[in-house]
Amino acid sequence: MKSKIAINNYNMKIKYPSKNDFIYPPEQYKELPISYEKFSETNYIFKMVRGTFALLEMDKKNYGTDKWNPLADNLIKEGDTVLIKPNMVLEKNQKNYGEDCLYTNPSVVAAIIPYVWKALKGNGNIIVADAPVQSCDFEKLVENSGYKMMIEYYKKQKINIELKDLRGLVSKYENGILKQNVLEENDRGIVVNLDKYSEHAKLSKEDLKKVRITNYNPEELLKHHNQEKHEYLISRDVLDADVIINMPKPKAHRKAGVTISLKNFIGINTRKEYLPHHRFGDKNHGGDEYARDSFLLKMSSKMIDIANKMKSKNNYRIGKIISSGARFCSGIDKKLFSKEQVREGSWYGNDTIWRTIIDINKIVRYADKSGKMQEKIQRKIFNIADMIVVGEKEGPLMPSPKYAGMIAMGESSVCFDEIVATVLGFDIKKIELFKHVRDKRKFFIVNDEEYGVIISNDKNLNGKMVEDITKKNAINIQPSDGWKNHIELER
Repeated sequence: MKSKIAINNYNMKIKYPSKNDFIYPPEQYKELPISYEKFSETNYIFKMVRGTFALLEMDKKNYGTDKWNPLADNLIKEGDTVLIKPNMVLEKNQKNYGEDCLYTNPSVVAAIIPYVWKALKGNGNIIVADAPVQSCDFEKLVENSGYKMMIEYYKKQKINIELKDLRGLVSKYENGILKQNVLEENDRGIVVNLDKYSEHAKLSKEDLKKVRITNYNPEELLKHHNQEKHEYLISRDVLDADVIINMPKPKAHRKAGVTISLKNFIGINTRKEYLPHHRFGDKNHGGDEYARDSFLLKMSSKMIDIANKMKSKNNYRIGKIISSGARFCSGIDKKLFSKEQVREGSWYGNDTIWRTIIDINKIVRYADKSGKMQEKIQRKIFNIADMIVVGEKEGPLMPSPKYAGMIAMGESSVCFDEIVATVLGFDIKKIELFKHVRDKRKFFIVNDEEYGVIISNDKNLNGKMVEDITKKNAINIQPSDGWKNHIELER
């Protein structure tokens, strides 16, 4: 069964419009949107979005008329609640490479909202939301990027739209110490228990005791993932949605290899301590934190565990001292034994994060509004990737920008990610997520017979499937250091 994945390659170096330039003028909004000739010559994003819908032949019979309604074509209906899920991750690139490669640019989201509202026929709700990392300054992100201004603009146009931070816990640096703060008013999560249907349920009892997430008390994580249960805390706004427009920013990723639409759903959790990211220790002893057995690295990891426990109990200064000891141990190991040291599962041997990604994608499809898993899919998903600038090297928090000039769209998240990952220049057969995402399982997230085919204005991509894409066709971004010389396309 063919799943069409549209890739619109604008084939010229365009820039994201400024936040003052990417909103529909009120007089043009009423004509929603037929002609783009009257828009600013600097804003090509609307043209690209329109062109990508056209590639998929959405509402083909009405294209070019004021009746054209692409997202109403078997996706959104009047009265629905539509959640738009960008990748917002962090307000500032940690390596000062700029934010164009860091988060989904709001100019792309701005171009989608009028189509969503038209499909709703003016009767429904739109929520733009994400749960970025705990240290993200959400207010600064939405202010500096233009998200806040965009939402205010559309509210003035009488569109029912909200912007939400889905996190239930945030942290801030105070005098050099990262302190946590629970936001009860935002913690509207519902516990969803996958039990034996979790991918983590395949692990042994001993291996389950090793699951970890950076900067969190391991005791808290083990309360939610053990032999009795495997549970996640999912935003009520996500479960209440009838349709999700998933809008990732494709990047290389230190733990997962690559982040596209499947990984983007990690941001539907209100509390990160429900999300296993790696396992304590080396590969030969049930861990996946690093490859080789090392006394110094093991000591470092134990000290990190202790430090995170201290910080969770507000013993921040003691935690900071112990964290320094952990860095000292790993630094000595690096100096004596391996300059190419990987930590915290940030390498191709990570056997944990793919399990969490697949679990979350089961939930987003099959969990009902109360958090109970059902036999039938509960909500529709449509993927739109902002690939004007993608992120290479040390994503997700410190990526380097690489211009691609593309918008991608598709319905099947698995087919979408397989295609986009390959276009980025990665061999999906060497990435753990893609090795397992098509395994036969209850709550499957892709049909066995489903495969992606590119529909594109780029003749070098049009009509191609994963196996047809070569280095010559690909963008060829550089992977994170822990994945380098392992996942790049060779054909």
